[in-house]
Amino acid sequence: MAVCAGIAPVSKRRRYLRETVPAGPSAQREAEKVMRRLATQVDERRSPRTGATVDQLLDKHFELADLDRDTLSTYRGYADRHVRPLIGTTKVGVIDGALFDSFYAELRRGRAHCDRRPFTEHRTDRGHECDARCRPHACRPERSGRSTSSSAAR
Repeated sequence: MAVCAGIAPVSKRRRYLRETVPAGPSAQREAEKVMRRLATQVDERRSPRTGATVDQLLDKHFELADLDRDTLSTYRGYADRHVRPLIGTTKVGVIDGALFDSFYAELRRGRAHCDRRPFTEHRTDRGHECDARCRPHACRPERSGRSTSSSAAR
């Protein structure tokens, strides 16, 4: 049994809630119960208690955060580069474990959150003649295993 739960904001793919009903004399009745329960779960996620988006909560957080200016600037940069493009317009009430799994998978895939279609990375936004420095984009995973002390030494 599967019920479409909408489109995942990060991957842009359909998400389904699934459950298997064992065969037997009451399988039809049990399948209908499961279908109603899954449909209810989908409806609950579509009408969350708040209409606030991740962007709105980030704006409020940065407005009220009591942080050092440099730390706040760093956090805003992370949010602007990674959180806002991927899940910024998502309503907070629909965020669940599956969305976070998809979000973290995208973060591990690379710094440039591309749609996996070929494009050329340019070092400048100004008009120019392309040369060897303009290269096709390749999704590369972030380096892992760096400690805080080694990245601070750079």
